[in-house]
Amino acid sequence: MGDPLRTFATIAIVLVSGVGNVQAWGEPLSVTTGWATPLGGTKQWVGSAGGPSIDLMESFTLDSGDTVRMRLGYFAFRGWRDLPQTLALSGDTAAVYPATTSNQLFAFTYGADYIHPFPAKVYILGGAGVSYLQVSRSGTIDLTSNGFGPTLFRYNAESFVPYVCAGMGFPLNKYMAIEGRYQYSSLKGQTRGVDFSASGFQTPALATVNGISASALTLGLVFSF
Repeated sequence: MGDPLRTFATIAIVLVSGVGNVQAWGEPLSVTTGWATPLGGTKQWVGSAGGPSIDLMESFTLDSGDTVRMRLGYFAFRGWRDLPQTLALSGDTAAVYPATTSNQLFAFTYGADYIHPFPAKVYILGGAGVSYLQVSRSGTIDLTSNGFGPTLFRYNAESFVPYVCAGMGFPLNKYMAIEGRYQYSSLKGQTRGVDFSASGFQTPALATVNGISASALTLGLVFSF
């Protein structure tokens, strides 16, 4: 999967194993497809509806029998929410307005898992890495108190943030396993410009995006090649 992946893998191996002796490079490649359930701040943002998750992975076996697995992952959520929105229209102080919107959250992650197998065909894992986390909101905000009435709006907020994860898996055979994973990251509060173009509304405005503790539980099937 390329030199950057192996460079990151080598660094991860040295950090977690101290010795870093590798039995084999790139065995095996694997893909995880599954379903993610929102937790914590993610659930507050999008509601309880789950979303798809997918991971592309490459494993590197240590002399100890443990594995360092590099992982490029993605999950996404969307849900309709009636959450108030703090907004500052041009020339005004920030105020809270009723809003009904489609809220989205997605994350692209890149990091390393350290996997320890047990004789009972169960393995545990812990990992860390970097996540590109984005939240967006689009729908209707009620600006009646400012004389504008219900108005269509949207905004995005995003950032690169660290993540941590933990989980366990159960191999079904040489090529398949069931794996569950808990992942946590955090998006700091931000102020973002608002797009009113869908309403033909040109007044500049800034939306307050509260900090979100973005956590999720994923359950999926791992296919190894």
